[in-house]
Amino acid sequence: MILRYRRLGLLAAGSLAVVAGVLAPAAAFAAVANETTLTVTFVDAATLLSVDRAAVHVTARQDGAVIAEVDGETDAAGISVLINLPHETGEGGVVTLDVTAHKETTFTDADTGCVLDDTWDASRLGVPVDDVALAVAFTADEQQTASSIQCPPDQPAPTGEVGGAVGTPAPRPHATLPPTDMVSPSSTGSIGPAVVISGLVVLAAALLVVVPRPRRAAVRAERRQPR
Repeated sequence: MILRYRRLGLLAAGSLAVVAGVLAPAAAFAAVANETTLTVTFVDAATLLSVDRAAVHVTARQDGAVIAEVDGETDAAGISVLINLPHETGEGGVVTLDVTAHKETTFTDADTGCVLDDTWDASRLGVPVDDVALAVAFTADEQQTASSIQCPPDQPAPTGEVGGAVGTPAPRPHATLPPTDMVSPSSTGSIGPAVVISGLVVLAAALLVVVPRPRRAAVRAERRQPR
């Protein structure tokens, strides 16, 4: 009979240990209240433009354990307001927040077919929750931006059929060069002197016609004047 009572005592102790293990996390989480409001502002530090429609993710931690996660999105002013975040009530460790934001856009140019990708990332980790209203505005050193562009090739890759002839202009049809034996150097050289001689003959004939000869009567009169 004594062994029976001992077994019942061990069974009761084991049951109490299991219940305590289940209730322990609940007791720890009961040391927080979901009353904190967080305002996140995301403005590009390089362009000073608001980063709208960025996905905001907040992870709340207490004593190294994740106790809550909340998601939001920035508006046209780059602002996202997240509510019902936890804060400690004085019975547990300090609650901290990991705040991250991410945005990605893709644009395809209709004329060139080039694809432009832009990404914006920002993060601030370990923000202590010391009030029911908090504000996080990402600074320049908390932001990372990246851009990439991919364009299709201007021409298709050459195939084995065309080989090295790709890009070489084809000869014009019916473009036949004259044979080289039609004109010889001796014939071209004899044309020059003949033309020069003919020109001199014509010039001499013209001078004979244009210059008038003195009349004989005038010559005789000039000879008689000394008498």
